[in-house]
Amino acid sequence: MTMSFMTTMTTTTRKEEEEKKKQVRFLVHGAGSIHPIKSVLEVQPDELRNAMIVNCEAPLLLTTALYPYMEKSPKDPDSVDGRVLHVSSGAAHGAPPVGWSCYGISKAAFFQSFKVLEREFREKGSKVIVGSFKPGVVDTAMQGKIRDSSKDDIACCPELSQNEGKYGFCY
Repeated sequence: MTMSFMTTMTTTTRKEEEEKKKQVRFLVHGAGSIHPIKSVLEVQPDELRNAMIVNCEAPLLLTTALYPYMEKSPKDPDSVDGRVLHVSSGAAHGAPPVGWSCYGISKAAFFQSFKVLEREFREKGSKVIVGSFKPGVVDTAMQGKIRDSSKDDIACCPELSQNEGKYGFCY
């Protein structure tokens, strides 16, 4: 009988220790896709859906799935409330350049999701903080795709062109 009690006590203690380790303190949503670079008049439904999945739906659903692990645990005195950071884009705030239709639409929805999460967390009394910022131009692989786009794909800012017939970042 003593052995059974000790086994149960040890198992409970291990579970409690495992529970303490299951906390997400920081979640940064910095991924994004500019695909497709084309006029909104040429966008296919699946292209818009894919942009929405990558740029809005995935980060929103990941945040809501991880939310329970972001709250401070009453069982662990070392735990803290988590932080969520959305990396936004100038394309989400106003009309994006021609050719960035899917990106601009999906990043605007992403920015709105930040505002919804922030408000709902606050109104339920949560201490999990959600923030958003626009870093400006960041030299990423996505910027390379923009620079490599032809003027037929994106009619934007020829003065920033690095190559003849190519257009640079303009937003």
